[in-house]
Amino acid sequence: MDRNMDNGGDWWTYIRWASEHHLTVGFPDKDFHSDEWKAHGKRLEWVREHEVGRNEYRDAECVFEDINRLALSADKFFKRSVSNGHG
Repeated sequence: MDRNMDNGGDWWTYIRWASEHHLTVGFPDKDFHSDEWKAHGKRLEWVREHEVGRNEYRDAECVFEDINRLALSADKFFKRSVSNGHG
């Protein structure tokens, strides 16, 4: 799993934002923000319970990876914007 936990809260903020674009309801702010596999299992269960129609036949891990990629891209974009003096 390609997760960047070095960003701590930043990663989770972007994951929550990105999940709203891939699920009917984004991840809640509690019980999910951890790098432990138990928390990841909860995230995958949330994905299964709140999938949108286009993800109906996709594996929850694949949907989560899409969420993660979007989150990491947003994080990178905003950090680059700030470092270039645009933020």
